[in-house]
Amino acid sequence: MAARIKAVEKMREAVQLERATAQHKELIDHHRWKDSLNLERTITPGPGEYQLPDSSTLITGGTWGKFKPKTEIDVLQARVRNI
Repeated sequence: MAARIKAVEKMREAVQLERATAQHKELIDHHRWKDSLNLERTITPGPGEYQLPDSSTLITGGTWGKFKPKTEIDVLQARVRNI
């Protein structure tokens, strides 16, 4: 009985070693594949690659609309005028 237990234990250790080796090889293959890709982030320019325009020639921001909503009193006065 002890011999069978030892044999099963050796088999389990061999399977674990084989799995670890396969995972290691897969990780190496994945890194090689990833390094061979030409990703967009390596193609496009990053921060600092653009020439900024001169700040003295920049157009300033817009203004808020000049529309002024009528108050309740203005609405009532307009109704009275129309009557």
